[in-house]
This record gives sequence, C-alpha cells and structure tokens, in this order.
Amino acid sequence: MGSNNINLFQLSLLIIHAQVGVGMVTFVHTVNMDAQSDGWLSALLAGAFIQLILMIYWWLLSRFPGKNIFEMMELILGKWIGKLFILLYSSYLIMIGALVLAKYTVILKAWMMPVTPKWILVLFITSIGIYIAKENLRVITRFLILCTFIIFIFLGFVIYALKDANYTNILPIGSAGFVPIVKGAMTSLYSFQGYEFLLFFAPLVSVPNKQIAKASTFINVGITLFYAFTILVIQMFFSSKELNLITEPIFYLVKSFSFTIIERPDLIFISLWIVLVITTIVVLFYVTSHGLQKIIVTKQRTLYVYIVTTISFIISMLMYEEEKITRITEFFNPFILLFSVGLPFVLLVISFLRKKTGENES
Repeated sequence: MGSNNINLFQLSLLIIHAQVGVGMVTFVHTVNMDAQSDGWLSALLAGAFIQLILMIYWWLLSRFPGKNIFEMMELILGKWIGKLFILLYSSYLIMIGALVLAKYTVILKAWMMPVTPKWILVLFITSIGIYIAKENLRVITRFLILCTFIIFIFLGFVIYALKDANYTNILPIGSAGFVPIVKGAMTSLYSFQGYEFLLFFAPLVSVPNKQIAKASTFINVGITLFYAFTILVIQMFFSSKELNLITEPIFYLVKSFSFTIIERPDLIFISLWIVLVITTIVVLFYVTSHGLQKIIVTKQRTLYVYIVTTISFIISMLMYEEEKITRITEFFNPFILLFSVGLPFVLLVISFLRKKTGENES
C-alpha cells in the first residue's frame, strides 16, 4: 500500500488533472448559451455550489476514516447492494471516459488531423492511458507534475489575450438576469466534473481531515478562478453572439495571435491540450479499475485497466458526428450530478439512519 500513499500536493494534482481536460475547450460556448456575457459569474456560482458539495464529502470522510468511496458503499449499503452500486458507479466512469475520447477525436479531427482515422486517434490516447494508469500512484503523480506546467502555459495565453480585450462585451454586469446565471452555473458544473474523485484519493493521504478540507477548498477556489477568468477573457475577446456560434473559442482565440517565430500557435496549443486530455484519462482509468477490482477482488489491477479502456474505446467508436456526441452528452449530464452529488448525499443520510461509521463495520 506504501506505493499508493500520497501527500496533499499529490492529491491536489490528481484532482486538478481530473477536472481540467476536454471540457475546458467547449465550456465557454456552452455557458455563454445560457448566461451570455455573465458566464464568468456562472462559473463563480458553480464553484460556490461545489464548495457545498465538498462539505458532504468531508462529512463522509470523517465518518469513514481511511475508507474510499467504493469501500463506503459496501459498509453503508451492505456487501451485495454495495457491489451493485460500485458496478453502476464504475459504468458511469467508463461512460465518462468514452465521452472524453469521443470529444477529443472530434476536436482533433476538426483542427489538426481531418483525414486520420478515428480509431487511430483513440488507440493512441488509450494506449498511453493504459501505459500510465497501470502504474502505482507515485509514478502517476510524477507524470502529472511534469504535465502541470501546461496549465500555466494555457493561463499565459489567456492573459496575453487581454491586450486585445474589449471590456464593453461584458457590460453591463448582471444583464443576463439571475435565472440565466443560475442556469449557466448548472451547465458549468459538468465542466468541473472530477472533484468527486476526492472521495477516492483523500483516504490515501495520511493527514487529519481538516487539512484535506483546506486543501480541497484551495483546489476548488483555484479551479473556479481559472475557469471564471478564462470565460471572462474570452467573453471580452468575442461577443456573446459570436460565442453562440463558436464551439471551441479558446482555439480561435489562440489562432488569432501573431508571433514572429511561431506561425500557427494554435497547433502548439492543441498539442499541449492533448497532454491534459491524457492526464484526465489516466486518472479516470485508474479510479475505475479500482472500482472493478473491488467487485471481483484480485491482486492484479492491470487486467481491469485493460477492461476499462477497451470498453471506453468501443463505446467511443460508436459515437460519431459532433451533433450526436452533443446529444449524448446532454442526455448523460444529469448522471454526473446523480453520481457526484446525489450518491454521496444518499450514502451520508443512510449512514446516519443505520448509525454506520468506519468504526462499526459489522
């Protein structure tokens, strides 16, 4: 178990890379559809809502110290019902992985490799995902450390765009109205997906729960400000009407830049973005493989990594055309709230009703 023990910094990396991936490319467009020029306010509101969700997580972690989400399900719901919910949760994560792969290929074919067969693009990223996800957490977090600088490069591109910003695009602030801003916040939550992995990784950190609470709050504030700032800058660069038509505005933003020594900065930007997609996939595959391993207990986790990636690969290959993927995503979005908010809340309530804690595992 020692090779899977992590510190707070490594926990932060795992949660950040689980959240920042494919969603960051299209979330400005989707939020703008609801909140228009107040999309950045929606992102801030979404971050506040996630902070409330994290309180449920901390409560669960306090009642079941040292237990991850899969172990909690068995303790609270019983062995067989618990395994059923672990299977459902793992299936949900596999579907998330398939959607990530499908969106990644659509974007990549549109911007870089239009004639490359989809199966090659998916095989490329799943192969790397398998290679890294089958390792222990310490190896994975070392890889994430190397990839974290890319997030700062992204932030640098966004800051650079301020030189051409048109501040009147976001004025008057609050013009969209309260209801559209709230609706945009609910849409933003889907782009924040990944924070629920705190319930899996937090028990691997040997520190008091208060420190985990502080670290997760810091992560949430950082991600929220990153998303809100990105939306704000892009909305100052493009008008709301333009953003309604542009599905990947951050790529168009970078493409508009002109550098003497770099002819197509957008291609470099996309290449770096692929690395963030890989880190998201790695964390996703790692957690899901542990879920399947909990259902049928074996010492060999690598087999489940192959199973998870194979299923995600097949499902992603069945999803083609951007409109079809968008419809499937919209249909699947409520399940994100169901598993990231509804399930932990229900587990917490049942644990109180049945007076279950980590100390009474009978």
